[in-house]
Amino acid sequence: MATADDTPAVSLAVITTVTISIQIGMDVMRDATTSSASDARCITEAVGASGMAASGSVTTLGLTDGATTTMSTLTTTAMSTTSAIRTIPAFESLSAYFNPPGSRKAPLSFSSHPWYYSSMSKKFVSADHHWFHEAMIRMLRRPFANVTEMNEVMVERWNSVVKPNDLVYYAGDMFYKGRPKECEELFLRLNGKIHMAAEGNHDGVTKKFKHRFQSWEKRTEIVHDGHTLVIDHYSMRVWNKSYHGSYHVYGHSHGQLPEDPASLSFDVGVDCWNFYPLMLDEIFEKMRTKEVARGNQRVEPNRPEKE
Repeated sequence: MATADDTPAVSLAVITTVTISIQIGMDVMRDATTSSASDARCITEAVGASGMAASGSVTTLGLTDGATTTMSTLTTTAMSTTSAIRTIPAFESLSAYFNPPGSRKAPLSFSSHPWYYSSMSKKFVSADHHWFHEAMIRMLRRPFANVTEMNEVMVERWNSVVKPNDLVYYAGDMFYKGRPKECEELFLRLNGKIHMAAEGNHDGVTKKFKHRFQSWEKRTEIVHDGHTLVIDHYSMRVWNKSYHGSYHVYGHSHGQLPEDPASLSFDVGVDCWNFYPLMLDEIFEKMRTKEVARGNQRVEPNRPEKE
């Protein structure tokens, strides 16, 4: 879609009363141009010009290039009909704004921004593939004839559900025993923007090409659908905000650790899920089922009785 001056337009899916937010991380803006507070005002004014009303919280704005821009404390609430697609002329030159003619800096690619993606992309969590680790076939009775078959089937199943622009949080132990070069080559075949959300105890060879990951962390907390999810390589009995109902997923155990039905946590390792990554929505659906099973009751910590 283009306007009269052939400047590419940016389309936004707009549903009545849905709150959308524009976040433009000032670090990203500084990397792209010599931005300042006035740049933020430019975006604010652009939003106002598009017929949307600004208010004071943060959500997400999906852009057609598969990115999400970000700016704290700016939210726009759609003031339109229920049409599925709406063009926002004020953002037609968004790419040009961040990549001005004559700039000596590398062009900013929104679609490669590691934290924010369009609403069309999906989010996954996975762990414990142990690619190239042939002993896993014997130790865990994985249903493969040899390590080559194991590697290829797991790549095929990953790519069958994860698409190139999807986001994957990985909870450790991706490669083991393989040579760094062959492991890196296999990694580059995997779809998705992959974060090492929780480094595992067998990620020594994977660290050799950690620059290929979107990020590399020891533990990660994310907020999805208004709920906190703590991702760690190891299972924990308690975790941040667990008393307040936050969720926790882990790897490492390969399905050998009995799952506690009263705990809002479980193993996301591939041995538990037929060698497929789990979509974040599937994880939250299982957690909600566990909440119902335990009667939505918080697990009270042990407290000494009052005398």
